[in-house]
Amino acid sequence: MSDLIFSNIDYYKNEHFINLMRNWNRYIQSDEKDEDVLAEWEEIIMKDFRVAAKEWLFSVDDDAIPNYESSAWRLGCE
Repeated sequence: MSDLIFSNIDYYKNEHFINLMRNWNRYIQSDEKDEDVLAEWEEIIMKDFRVAAKEWLFSVDDDAIPNYESSAWRLGCE
């Protein structure tokens, strides 16, 4: 069994999140030696995560409530 980084298993069912994690894993496992390339690559990946998180936060969940107002996703985060 692998250790889950995120507490909610729904992340692992989300295709967009899976793609972001694959990009992050490619970055981590890269054999690139140029520090400037690695810094730029990390910046792009982190930006992609921030954009996706913001899109999710302001999207509407199953109960037609914006995610930032919903309390369902906050359970277990304390």
